[in-house]
Amino acid sequence: MPQSLSLLLVAFPSEKRGAAMGAWGSVVALGAIIGPVVGGLILGLIAAAVVLLTAFIIWEMRVAEPMMKIELFKIRNFWVGNVIALAIAFGMLGIFFPMTLFLRQVLGFSPIRAGLTMTSMSAMILIAAPLAGRLTDKIGARWILVTGTGLMAVCIFFIISRIDLNTDWTTLFPALIVTGLGIGMTFAPITAAAMREVPPRIAGSTSGIINTMRNIGQILGIAFLGSFLQNRIGLHTSDALSNSGLEPGTVDGIIGYAKQDQLAEMATLVPSSTLNEIVTPALRAAFVDALHNTFLIGALACVVAAAVSLLIRNPPPRRATSTVERAKQDVVAMAMVE
Repeated sequence: MPQSLSLLLVAFPSEKRGAAMGAWGSVVALGAIIGPVVGGLILGLIAAAVVLLTAFIIWEMRVAEPMMKIELFKIRNFWVGNVIALAIAFGMLGIFFPMTLFLRQVLGFSPIRAGLTMTSMSAMILIAAPLAGRLTDKIGARWILVTGTGLMAVCIFFIISRIDLNTDWTTLFPALIVTGLGIGMTFAPITAAAMREVPPRIAGSTSGIINTMRNIGQILGIAFLGSFLQNRIGLHTSDALSNSGLEPGTVDGIIGYAKQDQLAEMATLVPSSTLNEIVTPALRAAFVDALHNTFLIGALACVVAAAVSLLIRNPPPRRATSTVERAKQDVVAMAMVE
């Protein structure tokens, strides 16, 4: 994946890279959206990952020819772009999985219907990403990123306002369309801004770091927001069943099954009439409340991304340059890294 991006950077001149990255970003966005729908949640060995990541960074700072040049983070646009990529992936991509659970378990959508409900957002990303890439070539990345990430934050609140027990695809459609617009406005500008001052000969390494940050953000978003969702489901289920007349031990068992998404096992705790008339409505309402809480964290991550976007250095668009001039620019950019 990083090598595909480095090929684009080498093949296209600077004034056309935004458009090329926009097309590339559309495909990446489509994969990121489809993945949570057709795949599953893999929550990982976070503690081990932190230790290994720390060891990796220390190692890379000591070896003569590192795979990841830590010095790249001295370039402002590069580290800012990476922070934005991580925050967006955490905040936006991290809510896709809870949304899919809501459509499937609370609203009872079939897998196909749930996937098609999210398709409107995917389609908007496919349209917006190339346009944002071309616009980046003309006006720079800063204000496109500020607008895109701001839209994402606003749209998460919009989605929250549309989610209840009577939600259907028509209710979500406007929010998902605008959300897709915001997401589509971020992919190409992030990459263009982060790699603008990086020489093409190390483009593979730099694009690899950006994509790693995106993947880390997505994994952390799914893991953290998924765990937070489970916790809030348990809390809201407890509140909803507090006056149900059920025994405390039975309520505790229901909460435990709800946290683990083991709804079928609840039939062993209560009669089917109680399950249908009391427990299931309480669980559905608890899931909606928990989803509202979870999405607020996603919105906060996007607000952080919007604020950090203001730090992007937004130089005027560069004119088409000759091969010799581009070589001189690469030498200057490399000097900044070394």
